[in-house]
Amino acid sequence: MLKNNKKTLISEFQLSMAVISIVSLLLIFYHLSQGSVSSPDTGTFSRWADLLISHDFNFFRYYSENNFVTPSYFYTVPVTFFALLKVIFGDAWKVVFFFFNLVLLCGCLVLTYKILRLLLMPSICCALATGVLLLSDAYLVWPRYILTDTIFSVSVLFLLFLIITRLNAKNSVRLKFSVTDLGVMLMGGFIIFTRPTAAPYVIGLLSGWILIVFRLEQKLFTYRNVAVACVGLLVVGGVFSATLYWAQIFTPLDVRQLSWLGEMHLEGMVVHDRPETWTSPPESWLGIFKIYWLKVLHFWAPWAESYSFVHKLANGLFWSFCAGAILAWPLVRNRLEPNQQIYLILLLITAVFVTAFHAATIIDYDWRYRYPLIIPVLIGASCVYWQMFIWLMQAQGKGRDER
Repeated sequence: MLKNNKKTLISEFQLSMAVISIVSLLLIFYHLSQGSVSSPDTGTFSRWADLLISHDFNFFRYYSENNFVTPSYFYTVPVTFFALLKVIFGDAWKVVFFFFNLVLLCGCLVLTYKILRLLLMPSICCALATGVLLLSDAYLVWPRYILTDTIFSVSVLFLLFLIITRLNAKNSVRLKFSVTDLGVMLMGGFIIFTRPTAAPYVIGLLSGWILIVFRLEQKLFTYRNVAVACVGLLVVGGVFSATLYWAQIFTPLDVRQLSWLGEMHLEGMVVHDRPETWTSPPESWLGIFKIYWLKVLHFWAPWAESYSFVHKLANGLFWSFCAGAILAWPLVRNRLEPNQQIYLILLLITAVFVTAFHAATIIDYDWRYRYPLIIPVLIGASCVYWQMFIWLMQAQGKGRDER
């Protein structure tokens, strides 16, 4: 009996790896067929990398000479990576970067599987969940860009993996500092110097990690506390940012870091370079506050008006899958495993931080800054659907017994 169970487990694992391999190959072949893409940001990072190389990787001199509106040290990781690729591979650096992104893409699928396994999902279901990414435009678009979005996304996913690993630790070792905790701190620091938009991810995820380490998550992560905190965060974020932009636009206040974003608000911009989403220019504080809430809503828009039918269909199916889990959650919330409940709450808090941050700053073209949240949302939806499946199977079995 034991041998048969072992064989079943081995075959299920092998089947799961086969599914992940197929999904990986499909994504890789698709991106290879499309080819790599450079964007204006690619050129900016390339110029900064050249500047760093010209200073022989002397970061203090580089920081002092780079006068970008956002402090340049927030971009240390991508600029250093670009510079190293240029030094080592010369003119072929973009090709190397493109293939590196494809390797990281496969890493995202493996991390998805590992996190779902930590959340007590069956092996084959974990693997099948990765297949849903074939419907996500984020994973069909951004991995081929010569940008660090995929590096950032896999970094966020790895940080999440470390936190869930810590969550699974026995209560007796929760208060002891571990190698996992060191990894969380190092990865948090790494992410901070990847891009300025890392701030809401680091705040959301590391706040959850601290509560987990001190065993406070069960006490503080109640549905009521989380709901109040999320609504409060969105409202406070809107009031604070609208006040700042009002002062920048309608008073003599002139803050360099706010000028660029203030001009966007003055144009009524909602999603960058998507004029169909824009609204009328604000004439008062309320007009700016309105733009903030429009950006909150548009941050989770499933598609742009100009997308093709196939693009809309694929994205519609992906986000319908995720939205269906939200509708199913009330039916199974008391059936979720404790770690699954904590994960969903941690995901919600982080997603609200990210949404508020980008509603207050910028939603980039084609929802680029939503890319790191795609897999975490998919993981949460998969947990809900699995519990829904168990509930339906148990109800069906109960019905048969009664007959």
